[in-house]
Amino acid sequence: MNFWEEEVTQVRRAKRFKRGHTACRRCRSKKTKCDNRRPSCGVCVENHVQCVYGELDGQQIPQDLREELDLPPAGITSLHFPREFPSLPSWTSFHSSVNDDSSNTNSNWQILPSSVIQQQEEHSWYYYLACIALRKKADSINDLLYEPGEHVWLANVEHVMAQAILQEHELDQWRTILPKTLEFDADDGAPEDLAFILECRQLQWRQISYRPLLYYALHKPDTDPYFDRVLPLAQKCLQYCALTIKRLTRPHYYEATWFSYRAISTATLLILAAQLRGPPLYVHNWQALVSLSLRVLAARTARAAYIDQARPVLETLLKHVTKDHE
Repeated sequence: MNFWEEEVTQVRRAKRFKRGHTACRRCRSKKTKCDNRRPSCGVCVENHVQCVYGELDGQQIPQDLREELDLPPAGITSLHFPREFPSLPSWTSFHSSVNDDSSNTNSNWQILPSSVIQQQEEHSWYYYLACIALRKKADSINDLLYEPGEHVWLANVEHVMAQAILQEHELDQWRTILPKTLEFDADDGAPEDLAFILECRQLQWRQISYRPLLYYALHKPDTDPYFDRVLPLAQKCLQYCALTIKRLTRPHYYEATWFSYRAISTATLLILAAQLRGPPLYVHNWQALVSLSLRVLAARTARAAYIDQARPVLETLLKHVTKDHE
């Protein structure tokens, strides 16, 4: 091989090496064809992931790339605390540490809050922690019951029944550890705003836990071998729907929110679906509940125009149900 042939061979090798490393890191790791677009290649754009070019060996990893690397989880979201509600920050220690700071030159600045403000702060902390614990239960419900899809509900109804009962039991346990200021009565409801929000959200998740079984009862005949076992659990879903309507249609601070409108609309839709299916599914005084929901949604349309998209659907379905019952 002469000199020129060696030069051409080296240039070709260099080009091949360069082409191989112009692909982004994800395409190289997945061994997929990269179109080398900048700043993001077509493959990464299609998969909605961050596109990174270049080598990181021996270099400091940029902060915005760390979430993409296979690092051990920090455990922040695992919530594996010794207790559901960890201790609140010590106001006394906070006050002392700030007072020791020489940079604080304002002698009139009072770090330690009054007893009323401190009580409100603690109440907000307890509410925040209760929401985290409830969110953990909700994530479990989503993962176990809703991630597989509704076809699994029909094919593995025994598993769904067991999981629904287990999830409600865990929600009962969550309720027993609520602080006194956030407790609510199952019959009379919560008198305080933050406790009321927790009550309505846990009602929603209890209903969602049993919704797959209502779906089963709506799609299966009475002669189905599992129907008699599913029916009481499907009725529980309807009971929670009725209770949701009763709670959220009352005048309250939380009424003008998307959660409130969505929860009322969904509960009304499920009750109407059950009545359209007919016995043995039944909700006591369902017509009054549906009428109440529609009146409240109509009255709140001025606050949220998107309610108009749900209300006509419910009114049309109510006409069908009423016609079938005549």
